[in-house]
Amino acid sequence: MKIKILLLLGFVLLALPMLGCNLAVSTAPEGEPPNTQATIDAAVAATAAAQQANQEAIEAAVQATTMAQAAATLAVESSQATADAATAAAQVAATPAAESTPVSTEAYVEMTEEELAALIDEAVTEAVAASEEYSTAATQAAADDTVTQDEVQTVEVYFANADEALAYAEELLAVYNSMYGALAVETVDELQQIEDDLAEIAAATAELNAVLTEIDSSLEQGLALADETIAQLETAAQTINQQTQAAQQAAQTWQTAHQSEHDGRIATAVAVPPTQIDGDPLAALQSSLEFVQAGQHATADGQISVDELAALAQLGANTAASLSQTGNPQMQELSGLVTTVTGHLAAGNLPQAQAGLDQLGVAAPLALPPNQIEQDPRAAIQTALQFAATGQQLLHQGGQPSPQQLAQFAQLAANASAGLNASGMPQLQQLSGSINNVTGQIALGRTGQAQMQLDQLGASLNGLPDIQVPQKPALPEKPSLPDKPSLPKKPGRG
Repeated sequence: MKIKILLLLGFVLLALPMLGCNLAVSTAPEGEPPNTQATIDAAVAATAAAQQANQEAIEAAVQATTMAQAAATLAVESSQATADAATAAAQVAATPAAESTPVSTEAYVEMTEEELAALIDEAVTEAVAASEEYSTAATQAAADDTVTQDEVQTVEVYFANADEALAYAEELLAVYNSMYGALAVETVDELQQIEDDLAEIAAATAELNAVLTEIDSSLEQGLALADETIAQLETAAQTINQQTQAAQQAAQTWQTAHQSEHDGRIATAVAVPPTQIDGDPLAALQSSLEFVQAGQHATADGQISVDELAALAQLGANTAASLSQTGNPQMQELSGLVTTVTGHLAAGNLPQAQAGLDQLGVAAPLALPPNQIEQDPRAAIQTALQFAATGQQLLHQGGQPSPQQLAQFAQLAANASAGLNASGMPQLQQLSGSINNVTGQIALGRTGQAQMQLDQLGASLNGLPDIQVPQKPALPEKPSLPDKPSLPKKPGRG
């Protein structure tokens, strides 16, 4: 409206000069010729004034338009913000609070078998409780032989909780079967019974929800509820109660059987007697590396079978016994680590077992004692260069080195490291740690880091100046003793 008034004012201002010109011409005295130039000048002046006024009017109109647009935009944004806030609030109000927060798939992988079993027990208990609450709410709603729409909406909230809890419990059971089904074979039947009972509960809750949906539809149409419909609701609710009791009993049976089977499995695995013992340090190291690689291969898929556990338990028993017979304190200490890893494998503690295998794969090669030490600096350097060249060959051959290759490489590393330390030269002794680092990286299969450290070691060894081994000074010759003076002759007898 303000814009229209300003534009109208502009047109009026434009018309006033012309009206003034007409009045001036019409009021001129008769008989005098009109002053044309004055009229032109007046018209020009009036036109200029009108243009100025028009320009000011236009600018005012533009400013008013801009302000109006800004105000309109602000109003729209404010209205949109209010609408968004209302929508968000409605969504929050409409979203029921979850009874439990399911863990992510990544978290399942980090769980031990016992932790997952305990989580299953808790989830089944919650699913049973939520289903019973749903059944109770439906029964109470039909207690007076009729059901209102408000009661239907209330019961539907319980259905959502029960449905979510049942799905969560079924998900955990599926994860357990995937991770430990091939290991816990003795309790498969008990676990399957829980799954069957939960499936029947889910079917019964779905049937009860269908009856409630039918009731809600009839009430919306203003129809009276039939006695048969109320009876269907009560029957479905009773079926849920029967199935929840069976599921709770099945869960308790499985937990008892699982605990017994779990403990017995561990005791059997760590008690396997050795069938082959070799106390030679190099042979014991090779057996350790065989155990490491076999364990890594068996657990690479995130699970372990009964047959894999039996083979690893036997290999672990042989390795632990061989390490104990080496007579080397550092290698003997690793015997207990092997037994611990075997126990983790049997218990289904795969993350801990894999960590123990990595630790053994690094510690065993570094514990191997040297069998030849070069104390001469030049000879020690040559042994270290041979170690670097062998490491390059292992990295470039492709694939993981065999336990025998790693054992031979570890022996060369022990000799090279001991030789550099025995040289008595600080610049060589500092390279001893690099050799140990390379050995550990190759044992773990970290080829990139091992390659980088081998390059640095080779450059350091090749950059050493010619080492002049000081020669022992020659002993001075013993001075010759002066000849003994000859004794005077004895005078002869007369």
